[in-house]
Amino acid sequence: MKKKIILGSVTVGILSLVLINLFIFQGDQETTVKAEEETYIVEEKRLTDVINVGGEVKPKNQETYYIDSSIGTLKELLVDDGEEIEIGSPLYSYENPKLLDQLERAELSKSRALIQLEQLNSQEDKLNEESNDDEGEFTPNAIGVDKESIKFDRRLANLDYKEAELEISSLHKEINELTIHSKMKGIIKIVGNDLSLGSPNSTVPLVTVVSEGEYLVYGKLPEYDSPLVNPGMKVKIKAKAVPDKVYEGEIVSVSSLPDNLSEGEDSSGNKESMYTYKAKFKTSPKEMKSGYSVNIEVQIDRKDKQPIIPIESIGTDEKGEYIFLKKSEENIEKTYIEAGVINEGYREVLNGLKVGDEILASVESDLESDKSK
Repeated sequence: MKKKIILGSVTVGILSLVLINLFIFQGDQETTVKAEEETYIVEEKRLTDVINVGGEVKPKNQETYYIDSSIGTLKELLVDDGEEIEIGSPLYSYENPKLLDQLERAELSKSRALIQLEQLNSQEDKLNEESNDDEGEFTPNAIGVDKESIKFDRRLANLDYKEAELEISSLHKEINELTIHSKMKGIIKIVGNDLSLGSPNSTVPLVTVVSEGEYLVYGKLPEYDSPLVNPGMKVKIKAKAVPDKVYEGEIVSVSSLPDNLSEGEDSSGNKESMYTYKAKFKTSPKEMKSGYSVNIEVQIDRKDKQPIIPIESIGTDEKGEYIFLKKSEENIEKTYIEAGVINEGYREVLNGLKVGDEILASVESDLESDKSK
């Protein structure tokens, strides 16, 4: 009996030692993972003062013309693609049979009023002749009533005549407006020669007039760069089609609201909003054409060094951008920061960190259990 008790105690003891060693081994493994986690010591540096973004050359001024079905039915194009035009040049015309019918009726009304006036004048002349020949047969009152009646009818006929003239003038104006004229000097750009493009349901402009020789650059800025780019900043513009030339220019505007249709991704695969910028050339380049793809270098005026950290060390959530700050071997805190310009794989830190702080080099850390500390 004692042997069984001793044997059982030995067995329990051995199992306990095995479990304790296994626990220690697992603990050592976790400690090793933590010890091997790569960190980065925050240093101070002045990043390159240039932001590179793409863009597209577009005319400085342009007018687009769409079909307006309330005016009439498209009849014909009066210009050719690439044609140079002046202000007031006819572009295309409509046809509207109803206007022509109304004009014909108005002209008939005018003719009718004119005939009526001629008849009244003839009646008055005849009445005057009879009055002079046979004064005894007509009393002054009888003659006076007839003349007053004629005068009244003449006034009505004159009103009808003037009304018809006004309507004819108005209809001629509407008919003239069936021909659409250019509001600016420029070059014609026709999307196609198919008049169905100008159908009432089409979202494609029938004719576009663009300014000649004056261009702007339009493009998108990532949300990280948009606060750093302001109107008036100098830029260098390089066109892929003209690789041997660099053009000087400046930023004209940066949108205050993001373009939701132009969502992109940063180097870490995170979604980021894009903001539209507009830049102009210092002088109008002769080699430039609408539609050219360009790259612009925005010259950022930065004077002071700032703490920098690797881009991979920054994460984003609903509260903003954050890093994991290592305060001790066992204390790693999720810390929110205010970040600045990105360049050369690094990001400026404007607030939240100081030089010498130690952070996890990658936000995709194995220490998931420490994120809540």
